[in-house]
Amino acid sequence: MKEAGVRTHFIVAMAAALVMLISKYGFSDVVVLPSHQVDVSRVAASVVSGVGFLGAGLIFVRKYTINGLTTAAGIWATSAIGMAIGGGMYAVGIMGTVIILLAQVFLHRRWSFL
Repeated sequence: MKEAGVRTHFIVAMAAALVMLISKYGFSDVVVLPSHQVDVSRVAASVVSGVGFLGAGLIFVRKYTINGLTTAAGIWATSAIGMAIGGGMYAVGIMGTVIILLAQVFLHRRWSFL
């Protein structure tokens, strides 16, 4: 009787941490002029919202069961990894990819009963 299992929670937490790192450190190379106020992290926020909307389209409700939550979480995490790579945070993006892939494989096989 689970809709959001361990994998879904893990992926969302990992992606949220990755997005936070991107928002905090990913734009340090952008020059801020004293005469202009620039908030480049708004682009990352827009990507998070837009991909969340796409992920919502992957979630289906049939006969009181919910399907597609883990897939939607994976799409959201993939966008966070893309933002990290696109922002030049290669090590963070690669580490995020490896952690999520390991979680997908390990948690799916070992703890599928949760």
